[in-house]
Amino acid sequence: MLLRYVPDAVKGEGVNIGLLMVEPGAETGFAEVRFTQDWRKVQCIDPDADLEILQALERNLRLRIRDVSDRAALMKMMKESFSGTVELASMSGCMTENPAEEIETLARMYFEGPHVSRPAVRSGRQLILQQMRRAFEQAGVADFLMRDISADAYTRPGSRLKIDFGYRLGAQEMKLFHAVSLKTNPDSASSLADRYPLLAEGILEKEGRLASLTAVIEEELNHSAPEIDFAVATLTAKNIRVRSVAEMPAIAEQARVELGV
Repeated sequence: MLLRYVPDAVKGEGVNIGLLMVEPGAETGFAEVRFTQDWRKVQCIDPDADLEILQALERNLRLRIRDVSDRAALMKMMKESFSGTVELASMSGCMTENPAEEIETLARMYFEGPHVSRPAVRSGRQLILQQMRRAFEQAGVADFLMRDISADAYTRPGSRLKIDFGYRLGAQEMKLFHAVSLKTNPDSASSLADRYPLLAEGILEKEGRLASLTAVIEEELNHSAPEIDFAVATLTAKNIRVRSVAEMPAIAEQARVELGV
């Protein structure tokens, strides 16, 4: 089974991102997932693609496909529900005596096409994330930070929320930082605001630390626009600090001081 990323259903342009191989008629037989490791083609057709969501899909599929009791339900769900941005492109049979070797061959065929010659132009959340990473690197603290902090570890499986950066401060605090693009996706603020309180509660319960979250947004925004004003208000109502990406050097410097780097 081949999975494709199709960000615009009208244009119909898509790229191969995932491959599933399941041995038919054998519940405990071979079952494996491979996703591309080179996301440049995805970013070429969609510079604002949320790679975290796509990578989380890979992890979820790999976990479920290996669970024999869940495999039939997963296959049914994929056949009936996959559409839109990620769609089930094709299903075909494959005769092989070595499925582990065959899936690697197929993955190379589907994912390792001609290299993309032009770099993707980043914008939205990915651009903010890139600038955050650069600021932390320039401050010399990048190697001391936690990255891709999964809310599942503190709440329950299935939230799919991953916070970009964070660090523990002393014995009682955890500081978190997450890129949020209000220019390209104002609704992402509501999603973060809805999920953060449970994460904060989980951190307090499991580590005894008070969490603080900073949402890093674009520098040039029309804050008088209703959707931007609403997004910012939604974040601050849940005690999420909102800072411009232009403030990242100061944020990174504060992290350097607090971490004693």
